[in-house]
Amino acid sequence: MLKDRGTIKWNALMLPEHVKLLRDWKNNDEFSPAPDLSEWELEHIERMISHAFWQKCSVQIFTHEGSDRHCYEGVITKLDTNHRSLVLNGEQRISFSHIYCVEAEACD
Repeated sequence: MLKDRGTIKWNALMLPEHVKLLRDWKNNDEFSPAPDLSEWELEHIERMISHAFWQKCSVQIFTHEGSDRHCYEGVITKLDTNHRSLVLNGEQRISFSHIYCVEAEACD
């Protein structure tokens, strides 16, 4: 029976410098910078959040935190201007600085 060790057998052929460069390349490849929003886009997001909060509409909020992008869905239950954040569904706190897109569904 053939015992194949997979990629382990190829590691001996690689120099430590090459391994480090490959790891750095992989880490940089997964990173995506935060989108630059214009003043108009920020105003639009602000209006959408305000409207969704007062009308109790269901929203989708897209955030960018470091290299991670998340999508949150629910109803905005609180706007906290002191901490510059909002509370979604009474439990999820989202910072305004991480938000890059808001989509509101039709309100009742």
